[in-house]
Amino acid sequence: MTAPLVPLAAWFTGGIWLGLQVPPPGWILGAGVALAALIVEAARRDRLAAATAGVLFLVGLAGWARVGLPDPFPATTGLRPGLVRVEGIVSSDPEREGPQTRLPLLVQGVAAETGSKPASGQLLLHLYGPVPPVRPGDRVRVTVQLSAPQPFRNPGQRPFGPGGSRGGPRLLAIGRADSVERLPDGSVPWWLRVRLWVHRVVQAELPPVSGALFEGLLIGERRQLPPTLLADFRAAGVFHILAISGFNVGLVAGAVFSSCGSSVFPRALRPPWPSPPSPPSPSSLAPSLRCCGPP
Repeated sequence: MTAPLVPLAAWFTGGIWLGLQVPPPGWILGAGVALAALIVEAARRDRLAAATAGVLFLVGLAGWARVGLPDPFPATTGLRPGLVRVEGIVSSDPEREGPQTRLPLLVQGVAAETGSKPASGQLLLHLYGPVPPVRPGDRVRVTVQLSAPQPFRNPGQRPFGPGGSRGGPRLLAIGRADSVERLPDGSVPWWLRVRLWVHRVVQAELPPVSGALFEGLLIGERRQLPPTLLADFRAAGVFHILAISGFNVGLVAGAVFSSCGSSVFPRALRPPWPSPPSPPSPSSLAPSLRCCGPP
């Protein structure tokens, strides 16, 4: 089943390489829509070579356009070490461990005396005390102490590892749970809505441990996994399976297979799904019945 995807992967990789050399132009979306219409028309007329070439070019355009898409995860901006009141959206379920509760927050602003100042980023709040009931998607305001964690280093030498990350500085947020305030609901980013929808469906349909493992494989969510299961993954040397999210790969593969499996595409372009076995005919069972029947 992997052989039909090799040309698609090669053209998608070529499109990404082209995007790194030449920025994608503004007309690439229109060109993709027009090319998709031509592919459908060629498939309806049973022109397999033209339809196949069109699909490959369309995948290459998708790789070229992917380079120009903005990163949906916001970079950390507007946050500095110190005592601040951050406002944002709860991005996952609170997770209690001993006296503290870890609360993931998608930062939208910082409260000040003159009003709210814009800020962005993702923080994992460490709150002490009983946390009021909050759900993923709620907007809250929390008073926390932000500090920049210091990496390990030998005396008189530079610290190990990079000093920052691509998304901005990493900050440690510690506060009291009684400082959590509910805010009126607002708009939620599309990627967070998708993650919350996946989380709700998995929680409703799967057992806790199986659902947590499925979320780790699908969207890279590892916070809900039991500590014993995380320790087993580390001991087996396969923890990277949970660290690398397959969500983007799943979206692309699902879209390609759904499109190629539709009725508008010829059989040569459809994925080779295995066909169910056909039931045996009565004539083929006759020898068995004669051998195993009563004397």
